[in-house]
Amino acid sequence: MRILVLHKETINIWTHMLACLYYIIVNNKLNIFSIYIYASILTFGTSTLYHIALSLNKNTNKILKLDLLMIENLTFVSNNLIVYHYYWCYRYLYINYLYMSLIYNIIGILILKNVNIIKYYNYYIGYIFIQNILLLYVYYDVYNREDKSIKKYKYGKAVIYYLLGFVIYVLKIPEIFKKDKFDVIGNSHQLWHIFSFAGSYNLYWELVEYHKYRKLNNCELVS
Repeated sequence: MRILVLHKETINIWTHMLACLYYIIVNNKLNIFSIYIYASILTFGTSTLYHIALSLNKNTNKILKLDLLMIENLTFVSNNLIVYHYYWCYRYLYINYLYMSLIYNIIGILILKNVNIIKYYNYYIGYIFIQNILLLYVYYDVYNREDKSIKKYKYGKAVIYYLLGFVIYVLKIPEIFKKDKFDVIGNSHQLWHIFSFAGSYNLYWELVEYHKYRKLNNCELVS
């Protein structure tokens, strides 16, 4: 089996296959975070299938588009869960954000459907990444509204892991320094996989803690 042989895609396959298995294991009950877990399973699972297909030298255009669709979907779910808890006491503001992010997501799907994804792959990754910018506005908006509660939940570790992975991937570190040396082990795509799971893991558990905190929060005390 290709997943048991060391080649250029082996690390890519195993990093996201193990991430997929992790979310299958933690998916032991239905709650508000089930949608995040299912989105993570689909994202990491599809990525695993994509890299298996890539290792077999098959035409991967369709599965690559599916892979990117799942990444965009997970970004949409993640951001909405964050904003849902940030705007816990301001449901009308969350609904406005939901509409905006839904429109952005639909536009992304239409772009993905109609572009040559091999040619515009990096641009589309950038489009997905831009979704996160609006989170800064939401964070500072709620920070000004209810200072004490928002300070505890900045999702710092998740942000650092995601940013590190994204920067490493875009700059092609470390292969930019020594071409062909990191083809099999240690290249930027593999590191991006590892950091993306680390970010996803930390985001999930901080969301769980924030949910517990918000359930104790009395919105009548919010100015």
